[in-house]
Amino acid sequence: MSDLKRGRRPLPPGVGKTCNLGIKTTQELKDKILAAAESSGRSVAQEIELRLERSFQAEGNPACWEGRIEDRLDEILSHVRVFRRVA
Repeated sequence: MSDLKRGRRPLPPGVGKTCNLGIKTTQELKDKILAAAESSGRSVAQEIELRLERSFQAEGNPACWEGRIEDRLDEILSHVRVFRRVA
C-alpha cells in the first residue's frame, strides 16, 4: 500500500477553517448580493463575507458614523412629527 494520504491537505497553522452560516433574507437583498458577486467575480459566499467584514471595520471608523447618525436623526424627527400630529 502507498503511504500517500487521501483528501485535502491540512491548512497551515493560524489559518482558520470556514464554517456555515445560514440566514434568511428578502428576495430583493438576495438579488443585490447575486448581482454584486457576479459583477465582482467573487462567489456569493465571498461577496457576503467581504461585505460583513467591511461593515465591522466601518463600526470602528468614526468617519463612517456621520451618515448613519444623520439617518437615525431624520428617522427620529419623522417619528416626533407624527407623534405631534396624533397628540
